[in-house]
Amino acid sequence: MRITLIILLCVILAGCSNWTKRPGFSWSNQSSKSFAILPFRVQTLVRDVEPGMTIEEMKEDERREGIRLQRDLYRYFLRELHELGYEKSMIQDYNETNRLLLEKEEQVKPGEEVTVEDLTEYLGVTAVISGEVHQMVAYTENVSGLLNGTLQPERRIEGSFVLQNSDDRALWRYKDVEHGTKETTVYDISKNLLRKVPKKFPF
Repeated sequence: MRITLIILLCVILAGCSNWTKRPGFSWSNQSSKSFAILPFRVQTLVRDVEPGMTIEEMKEDERREGIRLQRDLYRYFLRELHELGYEKSMIQDYNETNRLLLEKEEQVKPGEEVTVEDLTEYLGVTAVISGEVHQMVAYTENVSGLLNGTLQPERRIEGSFVLQNSDDRALWRYKDVEHGTKETTVYDISKNLLRKVPKKFPF
């Protein structure tokens, strides 16, 4: 969805797992507790391109992957909410989020800026979670790995996520890296990373 590309993520994909939150922030302290998960921005940095595949088709694959991972994270949040005893109404159904985003997209002129305030108001939520997932396929061994005898995994997934409220300020950020071998699919590795995200959310 083009509209999600306009939102600025204040997260840099680098390094190991870490998370931060605004001092004193806890989601349970919010007077109106609801958030939506936006489709993720997915980048496949190294990939096996099928003969005849166009740039537009590659971008469409990444767009569909972003929606699939959005759906998965929504489901992992539902599990966490159930385990913690929270109402599932705290999170907007991703199908409803995407339906509203498509409606909003039709109203946006090319190049027009869409703020988090605009989105939260239109979606009817307090805040939104947006994210980036970088999928590095066939991640090759580096020189240091060869020298010390530790070969690097062939697949590497980097993810970064941010929760922003209507004033565009980041309430919470989380980034992580997940590795896998060539026998593991990129999608499965991505899901392994997403399972950790609700565990780091400041309920």
